[in-house]
Amino acid sequence: MICARVILAWGVCLICVACSYDPAALIAKADALSEQQHQHLASQYDYQLTPQTPHTVIESEQFYVPELAKSTVDKPIWYSQPLQTQLLKVPLLQALQTVFTPLNVTVLVDPEVDAQRLISSEFSGTVGEWLAWLSNGQQLFVEYEPYAVHLKRYQVKRYDLAFLAGTTQFSLNEQAAQQAQGDQAGQLGFSSSQSLAWKELEQAITLMLSDQGHVALNANASALLVKDTPSVIKQVDRYINQLNKSLTRQVALDVQVIEVRFDDSEQFTVDWSSVRRTSQGTPWLTSQSGSDNWLQQAAGRFILSPLSGPRNSIDILVQALQEQGQVKVSHHPRILTLNHQVAQLLVEEEQAYLAESEVSTTPYVGQQQRLKPGKLTTGFRMFVLPNILKRDVLLHLSSQMSALQGMNVVQSGDNMIQTPHTSRKHFFLKALVGHEETLLLTGFRNQTVQAGRTRSGVSWLLGGGQQKSRENSETLLLITPRIVGVNNE
Repeated sequence: MICARVILAWGVCLICVACSYDPAALIAKADALSEQQHQHLASQYDYQLTPQTPHTVIESEQFYVPELAKSTVDKPIWYSQPLQTQLLKVPLLQALQTVFTPLNVTVLVDPEVDAQRLISSEFSGTVGEWLAWLSNGQQLFVEYEPYAVHLKRYQVKRYDLAFLAGTTQFSLNEQAAQQAQGDQAGQLGFSSSQSLAWKELEQAITLMLSDQGHVALNANASALLVKDTPSVIKQVDRYINQLNKSLTRQVALDVQVIEVRFDDSEQFTVDWSSVRRTSQGTPWLTSQSGSDNWLQQAAGRFILSPLSGPRNSIDILVQALQEQGQVKVSHHPRILTLNHQVAQLLVEEEQAYLAESEVSTTPYVGQQQRLKPGKLTTGFRMFVLPNILKRDVLLHLSSQMSALQGMNVVQSGDNMIQTPHTSRKHFFLKALVGHEETLLLTGFRNQTVQAGRTRSGVSWLLGGGQQKSRENSETLLLITPRIVGVNNE
């Protein structure tokens, strides 16, 4: 009896030991301990959150249909049928009939395709994958129909180009700027000349074509038609996609004109050394001339780098210029244009004046005076052609600034006319400016002389009856390009 009790006790101990080493029980105990620790930390620290168990199983009583692959969305039903083939040096047409006859699919082969070409394949997959392997290896173009498959030697594809319909006409050169006749030309360096953009595009596509390839352009519809092998069509695809992506990029141009009227009559231009000292060591003003003494030059091109903080570099520039005279800032409308497309900004004023005066005498009638008015246009005019290079913009600028200085009166007998006195400034240049940087153009100096008479008799006796006052000023042009869609990182 005692032996039986001892044996039973040993059996119970063995069962307990076996249960204590059960893996499932140990895992459950470890998970419970981990949950207890997270709860304890969450109660002591508010930022310590208890991890949630991810839901990996979703139960639903509805039928589940997996999403089709993009390559099979617009394909016929037979495209996804399973296929296993073992073909050894079989003519192409015979191999196609072997695969598609059981599927009740008609095989069409163009005369340009060598139907007796021998092929070998040991394939396991779908019909569509086998066709992709065949077309890639034999350089064939495959058209899919519900109950037919058509093999062609050449593929014909139409491309829509990001060009304006018709012919874009402009020219960027110094000669065109010199030939422009003021307001009558209206282009200021962008003269009207036949553009070769479409011809150059045709030449670029022709370089990619094979000996049997063809290309046709339709400038009125901004379309391109290419016929060639599938491998060549893939190259044209990449080129057209890159071209359209480049042409559809946009640039926003902010234009500001600053006029500085100097307090000192002996100062003719901005003291850039004084302006630079206000930066307090911040490299926000640099020159594009490359000269060491650029701070002393009277004209030049500078770059204002963007600054982080509540104030930007233009505000610092205006504050520094106010120490040298009266500053007037004029903001112009923002220009939004596409890459490689000409944009213009016109802010002009028109003023009428008496251009001609003529008195004619008619017998038995008397004298008749005829007046002919004239029109004077002054203001700011700018044409710009941007070229985006990653995060930089290559600007082609042609601009004119004009102002009315005065209106003189010329009289001959009873006839009198008005002759306007204007000042004009032209410039045509190219500059490379970074995204959100500011191009600063200087050197447009003005000088106004006003003459008057003194009322003092003593001054008149001493020969000082004439008194002249001279006012110097300088006009600064600031252009800030911003590439649309570029991050500020």
